[in-house]
Amino acid sequence: FFARSLGITLTDQRSSVKINRDNERNHQVIAGDLKTEKVRAKVGEWLKSEPVDLIIERMVGGLVLAPKNPYLIAYYLSHWYSVLSERGIMLVQAPDFTRKLTIPWMEHVKASSGRTIDISYDGRDDDLYNTLRIQKLPGSPAQIPLLSPRQVKQAYRKTV
Repeated sequence: FFARSLGITLTDQRSSVKINRDNERNHQVIAGDLKTEKVRAKVGEWLKSEPVDLIIERMVGGLVLAPKNPYLIAYYLSHWYSVLSERGIMLVQAPDFTRKLTIPWMEHVKASSGRTIDISYDGRDDDLYNTLRIQKLPGSPAQIPLLSPRQVKQAYRKTV
């Protein structure tokens, strides 16, 4: 299905049989914390400046334990978006504390990108995480639009 794929996990717990199977399928695993420069550099080496067609982010524990800083989450999201290919898709979960920012940010992305970024959201109240689907369409900006500090502050002041 994919010419090659990459998984990033805190620890690689695959057996030697699974590692051999993955190698035959051109699937590599990088063990480490994606929030560190060292692991991001390894990912960059693996990418070889090629854009990515599909990014699935589900850092359940990683995002729960990350500092409750919306700018840090925006930094990670911006990085993933920057390596996404045209027509590429990201499926991401954002920590629950960002829930108040999701709708204002989506509206901002749509308006700022001239709708060249297709973005949708599933944030049912009973879910622990916000789930986003982001597709980079032709003509989309190189960087994903982010909310200004003032917009973030206003969003947090509003009640849901």
